[in-house]
Amino acid sequence: MKEHEFDVFGIGSPLIDMFFETEDHQLVELKLKKGQMHLINHEDFSEMKTKIKKSPVKTSIAGDVVNTMMGVASMGGRAVFCGKVGKDEYANMFEEVLISDNIKPALARCSTYYTGQVISFVTKDAERTMTVHLGAAVGLKKEEATLSDIARSKFFYTSAYVFDSPDLKETVMHALSIAKENRVRIAFDLADPGAITRHKDEIEQVIENYVDILFANETEAERFTGEKDPKAALIKLSKLCKIAVVKLGENGSLIKRAEEFIEVKIEKKKAVDSTGAGDMYAAGFLFALTKTNDLELVSEVASYASAKIVQQFGAKLIDPIKDDVEKILEGKKIE
Repeated sequence: MKEHEFDVFGIGSPLIDMFFETEDHQLVELKLKKGQMHLINHEDFSEMKTKIKKSPVKTSIAGDVVNTMMGVASMGGRAVFCGKVGKDEYANMFEEVLISDNIKPALARCSTYYTGQVISFVTKDAERTMTVHLGAAVGLKKEEATLSDIARSKFFYTSAYVFDSPDLKETVMHALSIAKENRVRIAFDLADPGAITRHKDEIEQVIENYVDILFANETEAERFTGEKDPKAALIKLSKLCKIAVVKLGENGSLIKRAEEFIEVKIEKKKAVDSTGAGDMYAAGFLFALTKTNDLELVSEVASYASAKIVQQFGAKLIDPIKDDVEKILEGKKIE
């Protein structure tokens, strides 16, 4: 039997999350519409950065696949993250955080663009206005990606966001072929209704040809299948892969594997911040699958991990949940 050095190898967009406290008039000066998300280019981002005179109140690493790898690591799993950063102080920070979290970095460096950044301006009324500059993240080329650890991993994981970048998409397609050749199980998250609309045919081909485990939330499942009923959407998704999962937020999740169907109900917890809930669900699901094929236990770990992340701010768990996850996998109740 092949030895696996890693549990999950993920490819995605490495980003730096920065939060600034600001006043309404400063949003006007920056030409930002309050409460909205703005995707901006390199030139506009550089100009905006020169106008920000204060330091961020919080800085952390981010990105959907990054969040999932951090979740796997928080449970005691061994993860690799592959992506492209700039040659700036944030690139060094990104790598240092990965290493400190026991995630192996497989990072390419770009001298032309910044490390991808999400800057959130928070006004006194707690309204958040976001600017996103993907920067170096979307430029990961096949020839500069370090993919050798895929063959030594139990799972390969990525998301539909990669289809918005020609370079990143080509790299991921190459990585998918490596995973399939080496019989590495492939997990994929539909991630974004917009990406589905823009690239549905390509995404469907990838799922049919490569994907073993497919994650979607209700909106993504409906956009992809045309079915408003989550169960009907799940059935359609399950025909494309071995395991299909539709996440229902506070209402739990639906899972289908062949003739096996599981409807997961969860104890509702007060949510402080929903950031990263779906990413953490995927982390719990994949990590648990490295330990057991019992989907009831797998779903319990995934739901527990997702519930923990919404009870705090940010997409990185403040406290590791390794011990709790071990108890769940042993069939014990968490106090």
